[in-house]
Amino acid sequence: VGSSCVDQAKHRQLNPAHVCRRVWVSCRAMGAKAGKARTRSTPVEVIAEEECHHDKHWKTVTVQSRENVEQKNNAGMGRKASWAQIISMEDGSDRKSGGSHAKKEDSAKPAELDDGSAYIQVRIPEPEVVKYGIEAANAAKRILKCLEIRKKYVGENVGQHVEPNTVRYGDKAAHKKERAQLVAQFDGDSGLALEQGARRILWEPFSGTPPSVDNSLEVRFQNGVFQVCDRNADGAPVAGGAEIDVDEFCADYVEVLRTMRDRGCISFCGPRLKELDLKFQLHTHRNAEREAQRQKQACGRDWYQVRKVDTHIHHSACFTQRQLMAFIRKKMSTEMDTVVAEEGGKPLTLREVFSTAGVSDLDEVNADRLCCMASIGSGQHDTFGRFDVFNTKYNPFGDKRLRDIFLKTDNYIGGRYLAELTKEVMAAYQTQKFVCAEWRISIYGKKAEEWAKLAKWFRQYSIQCQQIRWLIQVPRLYPLFRKLGQVQNFADMLRHIFEPLFMASLDPAAHEDLHFMLQQVVGIDSVDDESQGTQMTLSSYPTPEEWDSETNPPYTYWMYH
Repeated sequence: VGSSCVDQAKHRQLNPAHVCRRVWVSCRAMGAKAGKARTRSTPVEVIAEEECHHDKHWKTVTVQSRENVEQKNNAGMGRKASWAQIISMEDGSDRKSGGSHAKKEDSAKPAELDDGSAYIQVRIPEPEVVKYGIEAANAAKRILKCLEIRKKYVGENVGQHVEPNTVRYGDKAAHKKERAQLVAQFDGDSGLALEQGARRILWEPFSGTPPSVDNSLEVRFQNGVFQVCDRNADGAPVAGGAEIDVDEFCADYVEVLRTMRDRGCISFCGPRLKELDLKFQLHTHRNAEREAQRQKQACGRDWYQVRKVDTHIHHSACFTQRQLMAFIRKKMSTEMDTVVAEEGGKPLTLREVFSTAGVSDLDEVNADRLCCMASIGSGQHDTFGRFDVFNTKYNPFGDKRLRDIFLKTDNYIGGRYLAELTKEVMAAYQTQKFVCAEWRISIYGKKAEEWAKLAKWFRQYSIQCQQIRWLIQVPRLYPLFRKLGQVQNFADMLRHIFEPLFMASLDPAAHEDLHFMLQQVVGIDSVDDESQGTQMTLSSYPTPEEWDSETNPPYTYWMYH
């Protein structure tokens, strides 16, 4: 309590009998104990915010004594406020200037505990007089330009917030049943009966009949780009204006790259990111109780019941070393005399392959000899620093033939072993309802039949799982295939990669296997040895038909196509 209130009251020409006591903001929650004044023993009681005098210099709030409050109440000029309202005033959530008598009556109602849906918000207002330098202005312009570039490739609706129904209706009893139905649809929970006419999301990638061919459409390949054209519209592209030329793409890429490396942008974004982090820490500090209360109303959802997706997992590495070792031991116990490979026109059994690899007995199969686990070390033992060492980890017992037998879809036994191992791993995922994965499988682009063979393997062994989706990755191995004579130019490789997808889209009935396989594919990516340097851009870009040398195209050229 300030000791100079009387002097201030005289200075402001106030009645000393109605002296205001100064109460520190941090002492409000102490109740009547904070109202013990030095000059009088009358306890101080908090009133409505409109009747409080804020001292902007001392960051304090002065409130009037109970005697003055009672006089005002008798005159019908003000009402008392609860401590909850004062706390909300401190947080800035109910701060207003002025107001009518009706607003005061609303603020006088007892504050009810919220249901956890409203959070204390922290705002840091910035004075209008603050000015920034030229460097910050240029950095902001470059970042805004990058956002416009992002919209060009992702779409105009990028960045818009869409709140799912399960969150919007989380605190309304009227929508509990609807929320349960939504959860049942996405979880595939057959135990929860839905009303008649309700739609259940069923995922059966190999069911149904492929659509018939659309004869009004045709595909054209020009300058390395496939375009779908409408025969009924004089061959005009269906998606007019969707194509971006390679020069524009590379210019946008260089602009984003320069923005990332610009010192002004780094200085502009660094403090901003730190401020956002501090804001979040303050939010968790102030709203921990509300967060916990909201979480209890989340229909049984917690960290263990929220979907977690494992990404960037290659199909040949989707299992652990222990799972692979157990599968190999099982095959050694039951199928040692099965013909699994052919070498020089001579069929080889699994026993013969293991014998040449130096493994003749089941007891010799252990994790150390299998040698398929990644390791972090120095020099030649570093799996993540040496790409060649990383590739050798895919060879069980150091034998490439065992890799072809157990970890390939296109081999002498038609990828049967890999299909069985894949289904074992999928069965393990099915026991964990809220753990999903995005597996990667390679299309190399050296032959046009790769898609058909892979799709046949998917359908033949019914490779499907509710919790697994697939992503196609294309290794940037054009120089190798050009040297082997499997492609004549870069355009041949692009045809092998993309043309089967357009053919299956135009005539799904003629490409049933690929049509059903594509129901599980969610994207395409490009991979390579990142430790090797590459030229980022060129002054001029030839067409893919003209790129017939054994030199690998730049990274931007790959990314464009």
